[in-house]
Amino acid sequence: MLRGTASGLGGRPSPDPTADRARFPALVARRIVEGAGHDLPRHRPDAVADALLELVG
Repeated sequence: MLRGTASGLGGRPSPDPTADRARFPALVARRIVEGAGHDLPRHRPDAVADALLELVG
């Protein structure tokens, strides 16, 4: 899961992953991406590419 710090949807994501794990029980990884809004591929394509490479690697 990638969470942007500037998404504007509910404020800045908490560093505590408990709520996300409750909603997504099969959660493998969670990253908070600085300088990204709701459209992470547009705002921080580098962070999205890094996460995808890690997932498939």
